[in-house]
Amino acid sequence: METTLFTVMLYYYPLYPFTLKKTQSKSVIKNCWAWIFFAGLCCVMRPTNALMCAPLFLNQIIYILKQDGAAQAFSFVFIRFIPLLLFWLVTSIAIDSYMYGKLSLVVFQFLKFNVFENRSHMYGTQPWHWYLSQGFPVMLLTHTLLIVWLVYYRIKNSTWPNPGTLKPLYLVLYVNVVYSLFAHKEFRFVYPVLPLCFVFCGKALQQLNLIIASRSGGNLLKITLLALVIVPQILFAFYFSVLHQRGTLAAMDSLRSRADQVKSVHFLMPCHHAPGYSHIHTEKYIPMRHLDCSPIPAGSPEGTLDEADQFYEDPLSFVNQMYKNENKPSHIVMYEDMAGTLAPFLNQSNYCLMDKRFHVFLPHVHDRRMSEYVSIYHDCDLQQ
Repeated sequence: METTLFTVMLYYYPLYPFTLKKTQSKSVIKNCWAWIFFAGLCCVMRPTNALMCAPLFLNQIIYILKQDGAAQAFSFVFIRFIPLLLFWLVTSIAIDSYMYGKLSLVVFQFLKFNVFENRSHMYGTQPWHWYLSQGFPVMLLTHTLLIVWLVYYRIKNSTWPNPGTLKPLYLVLYVNVVYSLFAHKEFRFVYPVLPLCFVFCGKALQQLNLIIASRSGGNLLKITLLALVIVPQILFAFYFSVLHQRGTLAAMDSLRSRADQVKSVHFLMPCHHAPGYSHIHTEKYIPMRHLDCSPIPAGSPEGTLDEADQFYEDPLSFVNQMYKNENKPSHIVMYEDMAGTLAPFLNQSNYCLMDKRFHVFLPHVHDRRMSEYVSIYHDCDLQQ
């Protein structure tokens, strides 16, 4: 959603010379309103998107100052920009407060947790070069080579058509640098600038097409180039969509097919590794419990662990303690390697292996807590 909205915003953002004077066409004025409108929506959905919108805003302010003077720049900021941002902020507060039943400043809470308290590192940290060395190359795959080649070719031959064509590249580089300053990094944080990267991929293919067309055997070279770019993308798409980490989804299919026997399900695995009701789709309500990995409250003693970390620190003691105070579920989903550790509990509690589904190749390369298979255990008294 963020990527889509950011792309729509960029569609309206003026990269070409313009003026806000009354003699200017209405389309430019409309576009100025439109890009600010979508920029505000992007920032409300994820406040850190303001980091991406900031250089676009500053670029436009500087341009308006040069073209139209301070009066038009003042008008742009206080009549267009700030009112639209306030509109989205008030709308966000109103919707959140209505849904939560009390005054809720979700944007402030987001900034408080991620910026002021800097607690996002709880969800993992990566080295400063992660976006450059892993993030963008993984997202772009073979397209990375196209962008690198295009930049090299343009610089070597000094053939950038005009400075405006560099602005998208500057924005991509800016996002790469700024987001690299944060310890916690994820692919999704930089998704909004991914479409800009594909613009340069298209430019690279266009330039290569012109170069190849001037040589003998051009058609064969074109086919070879397209194959090198497209075939790996198809193979990776198939692997990651069909094979990679499929076990938890397959486990949900298995549970759904036996929904009449499933009374409750507990997932003894890391947080966010398995879906829930979105993949069960049964008419009857099936209670599900995932290990809790909510942020540790500020001021907690140093070394305080969330529920998932407590489980993996001593799995057997954890489940024995947990089920002293909770009813045991009819079904338990876990990674296969955990079954050996929990064997005393499973045997004592009369759990049997119901199903086992393939999950991932080389599991410990991805996460030491993963296994090659996902196992589903159920109460042995239940009919299979």
